[in-house]
Amino acid sequence: MKIQQKFLLLLISVALPPLIVLFFFHHRTMYQLGETIGTKTQEMLIQDEREFLQKTVDDYSRILQKDKEILETALRVQAREVERRLASPPSADQDQEVKFPEAFAGKKQAGMTLTGKHMRQTRTGGLPPVWVDYDHQVWFTPGGIEREALKDDLDRLATLGKAYRFVYRLHPEHIYWQQTSLESGLLSFYPAHSSFPEGYDPRQEAWYRQAKRNQSLTWIMTEDPVTKVLTEVAALPVSTPDGAFAGVTAITLVNTGLYSLKIPKTWAQHVQVMLVRYGTQSGRPGERFQIFTHQASNLPGSLMTSQSERANTYVPAANEEALQKILADLLDQESGVQQIHHQGQNLLIAFGSHGPNETFPVIILPYEPIIAQATKIKTLVGDQTAKYLTLTGGVFVGATLFSILLALYSSRSVTHPVRQLQNATNALARGDFETRVSVSSGDELQELGDIVNDMGPMLLENQRMRQALTVAEKAQQYLLPERAPRLEGYDISGLSVYSDETGGDYYDFMDIPGMETKNLGIVVGDVSGHGIGAALLMASARGALRAYVSLQPGSLTQTLTRLNTHLIKDTREGQFLTLFYGLLDVEENRLDWVSAGHEPALWFRKRTGTIAELPNTGMPLGILLETAFEEGGPVSLENGDIVLIATDGIRETRNPKGEIFGLKRLQNLLIEHSDLTTGNLCQKIVSVLQDFRQGTIQEDDVTMVIIKVRAENDRTGNKE
Repeated sequence: MKIQQKFLLLLISVALPPLIVLFFFHHRTMYQLGETIGTKTQEMLIQDEREFLQKTVDDYSRILQKDKEILETALRVQAREVERRLASPPSADQDQEVKFPEAFAGKKQAGMTLTGKHMRQTRTGGLPPVWVDYDHQVWFTPGGIEREALKDDLDRLATLGKAYRFVYRLHPEHIYWQQTSLESGLLSFYPAHSSFPEGYDPRQEAWYRQAKRNQSLTWIMTEDPVTKVLTEVAALPVSTPDGAFAGVTAITLVNTGLYSLKIPKTWAQHVQVMLVRYGTQSGRPGERFQIFTHQASNLPGSLMTSQSERANTYVPAANEEALQKILADLLDQESGVQQIHHQGQNLLIAFGSHGPNETFPVIILPYEPIIAQATKIKTLVGDQTAKYLTLTGGVFVGATLFSILLALYSSRSVTHPVRQLQNATNALARGDFETRVSVSSGDELQELGDIVNDMGPMLLENQRMRQALTVAEKAQQYLLPERAPRLEGYDISGLSVYSDETGGDYYDFMDIPGMETKNLGIVVGDVSGHGIGAALLMASARGALRAYVSLQPGSLTQTLTRLNTHLIKDTREGQFLTLFYGLLDVEENRLDWVSAGHEPALWFRKRTGTIAELPNTGMPLGILLETAFEEGGPVSLENGDIVLIATDGIRETRNPKGEIFGLKRLQNLLIEHSDLTTGNLCQKIVSVLQDFRQGTIQEDDVTMVIIKVRAENDRTGNKE
């Protein structure tokens, strides 16, 4: 008996009351299921956004710290140039550089320009731009000080504008003003302008007085006297040649830290982002938040930076219990994410880690954008349930008169779509992704039919993507050495195990022609990230390195310098490459190397049974153009010595408890199995890492090259 006949008999034989009861419990179950789905979806979305917010503020806290370190270095360079000039004899040959504010007064002068950075607040709230001259510094003296009395210092510092320009061009996105104020009252200011306020004396400014009092590098938040904009100032005292206090040099910053922040499109119209300082305002009780920079969104997917209208205000720390949790974390200077209800809104507030009196990022995101999708699902399920319950009443009224006709219609309306769905799923299983069904029953079967219709294109696209990844994986394998070189007296092996189909690790062996002795180039690299993007950058770096090696075979530092220049032009922001490039002199058993931020190589010394590290000699490639790479070594290899060059995927492998494999385990593994051949030792390391992970997925690529000096290559004549 076919299913249609069985279903017809079942509908006719079952009484209407049990059918109504089934309808009732069915709809109730669906309603509860919808509530559960919506609630769980809300919890998952909130948890995901909490983690994303935490990562975002942590990342930007690190950016702020890095920017701070860079600018402190720039300030020290500026201070060194000031002190160097103060220590030199005055030169009367610099009059053309000495310009006071009146030289730049009036309308636009030659060389002056308007920028979107220097804006002056007027009494009426306007923001007209300030004319500045990036080619000159300007000199200023407070009232009552004769300029002629300062001529010696003017002559000494006349060329200081060159130092200002040098520092500014290194960090134009951070620097607002540069200035040096001497205790004598002389002020050097860059870029030049004429907008000094009446009665201005830099020696009375908070940054000058605090740096003088601390006698050390000082950070302070203050209102800029020229533009009335809230800024941060880094100030450093400078001394005369005999060590006496001479004055203070400073760099003024504005709107730092948030210029590169990208916000997901789903947040763009709701999120608020601020740079905040937490502390106590002079003359006011209690702990307060001082808003330094506020960003408001008006373009989808991005933020437009603007100075907050509340930039000079202190926001009192409320007594609400939820806000007190935030205060507790801030007192510990820790980052975190808190969920609060404030002024009628449910909010997620994320804040970054910070030091005493340091600015830190704060992101405020309402719940509504996060849970909108889950709320929509809950509403949809509720509407559908109410609709079904209404239809149930109509079915109850007409069921008695039309039970048989309803049974016939219902049996066919169910079994026919089911047969279509069965045939369609069988066709999809056979690989016919063009198959479609036409179900217009208006119920869950129609929704299921729509899902089946959507599955075909999705499965076809998935198949194409897998084929493309397979091709990419094979192409990348061709870039790796087919086999390790066979050298008399040496056992050398290399191995890469990628966490995805493609990866950013690679190794290479290169014969180095044109040198007096036989040499082998050995390369191990690790591109940030993994996947297709990292694989493409790896391929580009490999080709460029081989080309540069052929130009200067014996120069390790020149080769990496050229490769660094190539990568800076060829990579997007945020990508970089760590690289170990070694030159093995086969005849002399000598290894020279240069390491660009790469994991230190391990050198097992057979004679002593100890392990030494071959450290990196420079920063990673693709970050800064002006980067120097020093050559390491040489080291002389002896009988039985092993050199392991690997990426950080080995050391940073984690087990289910979150523990990392670490350097110590790797060193012990190398010592314990030093008698293995290099090929077997590579496989042993991979096997030990798999056991350590205990079934968890491999999170990063693992690449290694192992060099072992055989017994017959012992130059001392000793035999194993």
